[in-house]
Amino acid sequence: MNQLVTALRYGDRDSFVQLKYQRLQEGDVLRFDNLDLRGVDLSTVPLSFTYFVACNLSSASFRSNYLLPTAFQHCDMQRVDLRGTGGVVDMYACDLRDAVWDEQTSLGPMKLDSEPSRLEAVQMDQRLHHFLANQGVRFKLRKPLDAIYDMAQNCAYQ
Repeated sequence: MNQLVTALRYGDRDSFVQLKYQRLQEGDVLRFDNLDLRGVDLSTVPLSFTYFVACNLSSASFRSNYLLPTAFQHCDMQRVDLRGTGGVVDMYACDLRDAVWDEQTSLGPMKLDSEPSRLEAVQMDQRLHHFLANQGVRFKLRKPLDAIYDMAQNCAYQ
C-alpha cells in the first residue's frame, strides 16, 4: 500500500496504474482511509472506482481529471481545485468551502438517462451549490453513498 500511496502523492500515473491493477480486478474499488493529501496534484492519476474516507484533500488538485465513480466521505476538501473535472461523485459530510471550479467542471449526469453526482451534508458556498444544482447534481440523499458505498464495504484492497 505504501508504494501506491507514494505514487498517488507524487502524481506518478504509470506507477499508480501498474500498482493498482496488480492488486485489483476490473471494477473493484480502491479505498484510502485517513490520508493526508493536502496540496497534492491528483490531476494525472486515474481515480475512477476510488473511495476516500476521512482524508485531508485540502488544496488538492483534481484539475481536468475524470471521476467515474469516485466517493468521498468525511473528507476535508477546502480550496480543492475542480477546474475542468468531470464525472460522477458521491460525497457525504465533506467540506468543499472555497473550492475552485470553472464552466468546464461537470459533475452532472454524463448522459440523459445516467445517474448524477450526489452530495449530502456537504459544506460549500452558494455559488458552487447553484452551479452544481443547475447541472443536475442531487443533494441530500436518503441513504449516503448508495452504490459505491456498498461496493466499498467489500473493497479488494485498502
